[in-house]
Amino acid sequence: HQLITNPTGRKPGIQEAYVSIALVWLLAGLLSLPFLICSVLNQEPHKKLSLAVESFAGKAACMEKWPSDEQRLVYTTSLLLLQYCVPLLLIFVCYLRIYLRLRRSEEH
Repeated sequence: HQLITNPTGRKPGIQEAYVSIALVWLLAGLLSLPFLICSVLNQEPHKKLSLAVESFAGKAACMEKWPSDEQRLVYTTSLLLLQYCVPLLLIFVCYLRIYLRLRRSEEH
């Protein structure tokens, strides 16, 4: 995107790339904290299944236990927006800017 929309502009350096990667990992970790806090280890989670599978018998599983359904809904909706809608919008804007730049360069 940057090379097409601004080919002679400033290019990010290695240090900026490392900082960007660190910020992405930090944000991902922070977004996962509520899920980590609301997870509990259940020793018999498969007893509620209508079709019990022998290979799962006696196995523990990590389950979500939210204080309220409203908090679960807010967290899940926030994840949808931050991890799907915002990146999709960003990709759309980048492609639109590339398209407009290439179209403008064809006209000249």
